[in-house]
Amino acid sequence: MPELPEVEIARLGLASCVTDREIESVLVHRRQSIRTPREDSESFALMLRGHRVLRLQRQGKALLFSCSRGLVMVFHFKLGAFVRCHDYALAETNGVCMNFAGNGSLEFSDMGLSEFHLVPVDELSSVQVIKPGLDPLSRALSPQRLARVLPANRQLKAAMTDQDILAGIGNTYSDEICWRARMMPTRKVSSLSNQDFAVLTHEIKATLREAIRKGGERGFRGPDGREGRYEPAVHGKDGRPCPRDGALITAISAGRKTYYCPACQE
Repeated sequence: MPELPEVEIARLGLASCVTDREIESVLVHRRQSIRTPREDSESFALMLRGHRVLRLQRQGKALLFSCSRGLVMVFHFKLGAFVRCHDYALAETNGVCMNFAGNGSLEFSDMGLSEFHLVPVDELSSVQVIKPGLDPLSRALSPQRLARVLPANRQLKAAMTDQDILAGIGNTYSDEICWRARMMPTRKVSSLSNQDFAVLTHEIKATLREAIRKGGERGFRGPDGREGRYEPAVHGKDGRPCPRDGALITAISAGRKTYYCPACQE
């Protein structure tokens, strides 16, 4: 599932293609992806037609296309999708496509469980895939702020992946952050010292920025079609040697599968 780095890569790759472009027509092949209005592809297309995309933003794992006249299109990758721009209009698609006036198009394909929501800006809070958590890459995330927002009675990974607390970190990058910080994912937040919060804040930002620089995790394709080069150190590596000390990586199931090194994480 794409997490903050992959969604940010999509935003960076699409912004220049869609900003200040007028939507001339909309093609919807996969109507079940239209969640608001509910599976109503005709209303979705009609509501978007003639609107201009003013800006493209990211909120956690969702892309927000702010359009003219106070309309916002929200896209959430869920398990994954391929989003790309073309310099020509499309006559058909296996997903959803927006053709722009004067040529060019934005296509969402291979979508799986991806969701679209089209709402007035004052109804954004009703869209459940938009989470209110703090952006992990924002300047507002300091060690002191992190210590305040992570609930003391929660386990570290569970707290970091709660989208109402930190929006954008999921199963993969939470494992990587904990490994880089040398902390057990199951460790109680209440056990962290001020120094621990400083280390954790640094590794949250460093891990996510490295993944963005490398184009996201392997298997993800950005808008330019290039596959990501980020290779997790521990996530998905059960039974393989830890890159730091050679001990075998262990996996546990606690709602979701969690990977860690029993030798270098405490």
